[in-house]
Amino acid sequence: MVYGFENVITGSGHDTITATAAVNVMDGGLGNDTFRFLSAGAANGDTIHGFQPGDKIDFAAIDANSGVDGVQHFTLASGGALTAAGQVVVTHEVLDGNEFTVIHGNVDSNTDADFVLMLKGNYNLTASDFNGVS
Repeated sequence: MVYGFENVITGSGHDTITATAAVNVMDGGLGNDTFRFLSAGAANGDTIHGFQPGDKIDFAAIDANSGVDGVQHFTLASGGALTAAGQVVVTHEVLDGNEFTVIHGNVDSNTDADFVLMLKGNYNLTASDFNGVS
């Protein structure tokens, strides 16, 4: 387990990287890695490099709807826009000539993103790429 970092590159094992509230740049290297986020704040502003099939983005500990008691999981919404609490949407952007897959998440009653997480590269993410998202 890796914790208490701002930036990390791991090796070829099956790593679990738990992000902090700092803006983190993470690269899991080879292996089936899990990028774990314990809060919306921990996911906001982070960037993952080297995401590959078998890796997981873990939002299971984040309460997807702060207006309801307990911990709810997210729903992967289509259309590229957040319309309710408990949603994540995936978009694709080009920044400074580099392609990024951008995950926007909403945990409250407005439709603004409460966190934005970026993956360097263009990925067609599905719910199976996440923990805590259906």
